[in-house]
Amino acid sequence: MKGLPWICALLPVLILCVHGAAAIGIDSYTVNIEKKDKGYDVHESIIVENNTEMSMLLWIQDGAKNIEIKLNGKNMSYNRTDCIYLLNIDNVSSFQLSVNYILPYNVSVFQKNLMYRCGVFSVKLDGKIIYEGINLTGDSSIRFDLKGKSAGEKNYLYIYTSIIFAFIAVASIIYAVKARKGAEEGFYDSKILKEERGLLMGVLKELEKKYKNKEIEDGVYTELKEKYKKKVVDIVRKLEEQES
Repeated sequence: MKGLPWICALLPVLILCVHGAAAIGIDSYTVNIEKKDKGYDVHESIIVENNTEMSMLLWIQDGAKNIEIKLNGKNMSYNRTDCIYLLNIDNVSSFQLSVNYILPYNVSVFQKNLMYRCGVFSVKLDGKIIYEGINLTGDSSIRFDLKGKSAGEKNYLYIYTSIIFAFIAVASIIYAVKARKGAEEGFYDSKILKEERGLLMGVLKELEKKYKNKEIEDGVYTELKEKYKKKVVDIVRKLEEQES
């Protein structure tokens, strides 16, 4: 019960941050992927101008190794929750974010979820442009098959938009914050768990709606549904343990 007011106070801040914090807009986002013997080297460059925010969210897919993030050429630390990285950008008005990591060769699909609106977005695979987009919204997702046809041919690339990723970002961050809070105090408050369960059920409901409207393809739907249903089951188990 002690932790609930603190979490409630934090929730609007998190929602503001995830839903695009009007002050953050990515001017240019480029992704270069190079196929190597043991995997794929991924180099991302993000340019932001006229920023007034203290923090920024970044999404990097599961399986990424040797992640390195630099702000204007300087290494920076981050807090991670699942695929979401929280970066402290200290009100830097204009900056370039460099993100480097390796995807193992057994990763067959590249995915990038945008957390903010983006003026220009492009992806290159082995030096060949396979996707270019302009004026993308902050809930866009770009995916393509790394092992499909060559970059010069038509690749299985598609883009869909949905507020589901904003909900997922909020749910993931709150989940981690509450888990740490509970671990520090040695218990999980039932009201916090019920609040979290309701939030995750909302995510699943929105996910189901987008899937029925054919805005999310089968693989993504199944992956996200299983992931967040498992979180709900874990919460229900904790609640049952408290009541027993």
